[in-house]
Amino acid sequence: MKVRIYDRLIIAIFIFSIYIADIQAQVFNPIKNCFVDASGECIPTPIITGVPYLRMNIDAALSGLGGSSVINRPNANSLYSNASLMPFATRSSNFALNTVGLKNAEGVLLGISGFQKLTKSSALGIGIRLLDLKDKEILDVRGQILGISKPKDVDVTLSFATKLNRKMSASLSSRFITSNMATGFLFNGIEIKTASTLAMDLGLSYMTETKIAGYSGKIVYGLAISNVGKGISYFDHEDVLKPLPANLNLGSTLELDLGDDNMLTIALSVDKLLVPSPTFNDFDNNNILDHLDKSYFEGLFGSFSDAVGGLDEELLEISGGLGVEFWYGERVAFRTGCHYEHYLKGNNKFYSTGLGLKYKNATLNLAHTFPTLYNYAFYRSQLFMTMLYDFGE
Repeated sequence: MKVRIYDRLIIAIFIFSIYIADIQAQVFNPIKNCFVDASGECIPTPIITGVPYLRMNIDAALSGLGGSSVINRPNANSLYSNASLMPFATRSSNFALNTVGLKNAEGVLLGISGFQKLTKSSALGIGIRLLDLKDKEILDVRGQILGISKPKDVDVTLSFATKLNRKMSASLSSRFITSNMATGFLFNGIEIKTASTLAMDLGLSYMTETKIAGYSGKIVYGLAISNVGKGISYFDHEDVLKPLPANLNLGSTLELDLGDDNMLTIALSVDKLLVPSPTFNDFDNNNILDHLDKSYFEGLFGSFSDAVGGLDEELLEISGGLGVEFWYGERVAFRTGCHYEHYLKGNNKFYSTGLGLKYKNATLNLAHTFPTLYNYAFYRSQLFMTMLYDFGE
């Protein structure tokens, strides 16, 4: 299968060449508040990052809730969404096995994770994910076939979480990432390497009890800053770095006990990439677009105010998910949700459904996402399966 370089998001220098060739035809229109082509029509400017699968929900329960990714029931998959939830788990340890079928990318994302409580207020988690895509024909910018690639990415995450008090907890995670997308190929005489880098996550959670319409429950607030690192390069020199998908995620869930072991949960989350907003400018004439030529900290902290369209464009870069879950007798769960992203910033809009089955210490979660239309997200229609098992008291 042939794959366009832009869609695959494989090598930064390919994208530089595509963009630079079109700079004269793409300018910012302050009236429409977007970049326009030669005909005056708005063109999408999604934020491009390396290893984009790191932003994916691997947990089937969260995926069934429209990708509301910052808050979930504490389990082994929390270390990918918000590891600070682990100390709130009712059992001393949990194991998770995940499979995500990537229909459009013709591949699979596999994950295995687990956590163990060290004390009543602290926990340690570890997980590994493997992205395995089918063999792909790699094309250069002229459409010529360079050869066959066997793309595979792997990341390993280690997380520590502890309660700060009875209601609040924090976590810190480190992640090693290695990416093999086109290793061994040459581009303009430069050999493409297997890329590797390190990233960090920070998580905070706050849980409080509530009572609504006579039903007792709890509200959980969460914050997660994920995949913070200097970037990833497929070349020996590091002046061609792809930014990691550093992400700020804020969310909350309301969980109500309806009696007879029936539970209702409403989840909401919003997120924003902490990555420079795209432009088509190259003011220093070094053949690298200005937003790709920033230092790491300049790009990270400037991501809230660097959009050419100002605050209006920054707000377009915020996406979000909303979901509802109903547990019947703590045996069967039904989930549904939706996700929104502006059409100029990726157009990743989808609906989701999910099912959960629980028997004693084992839980099986299934989910499927349904894109509303063609979008620019790397992964679109997906099928999720998660198996969880609790250990200890």
